[in-house]
Amino acid sequence: MKINHIIIHELDKTGGILGAKLQTYDSTIDHNDIRVTKLVNEINNRYKNKNEIYGVFDSQNPTTFHDSFNSYFNANLSEVEFIKFSKLASEDLRIRIDNNAPAKGGYLIFVNYEAVRKFVGVFLVRNTLGLSFNTKKNKNSKTFNIDNVKHIDFENLAMACRINTEAFKNTEIRYLSFINSKSDEMSKYFTRWISSSDTETNQADTLLFFKLMSEIETPINIETSEKYDRVEFLDKIYKNVYSSADKLVNIKNISESFFGKSDFLFDYMEQNEIKINGEFKPHSTTFKKFIQINVKADKVELSFPNSIYKTVVKVIGNQIVIDSENLARAIKDRANKTD
Repeated sequence: MKINHIIIHELDKTGGILGAKLQTYDSTIDHNDIRVTKLVNEINNRYKNKNEIYGVFDSQNPTTFHDSFNSYFNANLSEVEFIKFSKLASEDLRIRIDNNAPAKGGYLIFVNYEAVRKFVGVFLVRNTLGLSFNTKKNKNSKTFNIDNVKHIDFENLAMACRINTEAFKNTEIRYLSFINSKSDEMSKYFTRWISSSDTETNQADTLLFFKLMSEIETPINIETSEKYDRVEFLDKIYKNVYSSADKLVNIKNISESFFGKSDFLFDYMEQNEIKINGEFKPHSTTFKKFIQINVKADKVELSFPNSIYKTVVKVIGNQIVIDSENLARAIKDRANKTD
């Protein structure tokens, strides 16, 4: 990981109370400090393991965040403009939540860094109260005390966004991604503050997901201790999604269920620049590409993936046409052996 600029501002807002205060700073933090590297590494890893939502800036409704980021980008991502961008955007967020009692503040971390790709990230984190052991000595003995300590709550990363600066430069779709907590009142203000607009449909996500699952190396089937056959693997994913309570494609859950690691697919997608929303409703017609069709009638049994229906396997009137030279040859060879 390479860190170019990092600055932190404190947005002081207690949930349930009106009024927000902002403490801004005029200089960046030493990005070579090992503690800073550890902080950004931890936040970035947590971010990747969340369900990202992709989009672009809403050009019809630009906000201070949008405008000030544009100024920063157009100034060749200079440190001076980076500081200005962070302060202007932070003040705009303070104004937005000032009169909303449930909203809570936190520490706003702005960072320009490189981790596989080049990003400008904005992360809202909070402290949490924990416990630690503390050994105390006196003249006669040693005793253990349990002390209250505050530490950064990485586990519950409140809200965050990342802008892929290379994708932004090339005006690609999905250069902007963000996460938020649906249970946090602050989240709706955060997404409006960013000025995001969704540009892709569930159909596009489903197509990208099918392409990903069709190309990635299939995992080990724990029941057989062998790699899944591709057709069986796709069929299993289809059944996994539709057997879930919400019937949504959840990248994290699929990664955990089939690859044994919740961040496996997120890492693969980032390394290969595959941008799929972390959770989405599958497009029903497109998602049928995952299905394995099994039919049996008149002593003939067929089994084939739905993705080749109407291309390789066609039904014309009462006739079934299978356009496969290899299958035709295999049937002839097998028939000849039985003569």
